[in-house]
Amino acid sequence: MISLRSLFLDGTPIKELPLSIKDMVCLEYLTLHGTPIKELPLSIKDMVCLEYLTLHGTPIKELPLSIKGMVSLRHLTFHGTAIKALPELPSSLTLRFQRDFTNCFQLDQKQLIEAMHLKIQVSL
Repeated sequence: MISLRSLFLDGTPIKELPLSIKDMVCLEYLTLHGTPIKELPLSIKDMVCLEYLTLHGTPIKELPLSIKGMVSLRHLTFHGTAIKALPELPSSLTLRFQRDFTNCFQLDQKQLIEAMHLKIQVSL
C-alpha cells in the first residue's frame, strides 16, 4: 500500500488511524468524513505528499501541532467537527485553504479572526 494515492474512509467504523499511515508516502488524498476517529496521529506530518485532508463530520477536537510540517497540504476541511482551536497551519494552505467553519460550534473564533487579520495586514 506504499504507492496508494487516495484513501477514502468515509462513514467507516474505523476508530483510529494506525501510526504506520506515515508509511503511505505517496498518499495525496485522505478522507475521514463521518468516521468516529477522535484524533490524528502525530506521524501524519510525515505524509509528505498529502494534499487533501477531509475531516468534516468527525469527533476530532484538535489538530496535532505537527500539522504545520505538512508542506504539501493544500486543502483542509473540518466543518461539523468539535475542533476548539487551530494550531499554526502549513503555509501551503495560505492561498487555497478552505475556510469553511460551518457547525464548528466549539471553535474559538476570536483566535481565528485575529490570525486572519494578521495575514491581511502582512499582505498589504
